[in-house]
Amino acid sequence: MTGHNDHDFGGPRNQCPFCRADLEAENARLQERLAEARAFQQAFRDERDKAQRKLKEVGCAYASRKFSEAGRLIQELDRILSKEGE
Repeated sequence: MTGHNDHDFGGPRNQCPFCRADLEAENARLQERLAEARAFQQAFRDERDKAQRKLKEVGCAYASRKFSEAGRLIQELDRILSKEGE
């Protein structure tokens, strides 16, 4: 990233053509990472839901506790991603 002090623009970074390009590139990179995290989150949920359906068929207290833990992890991931999306 080109530092704002590397040139003599003298204005806010978002108005400097050099810094603005850097900021836009960084934003694009972060948006891509956020999309990847959301895709992972959805895949995790899909697997969890599939496993929970299977669990209901066979029944197991240990597995039920583990899925409760997974649910808490998903809630934590939701919280983190909602902050990232702001």
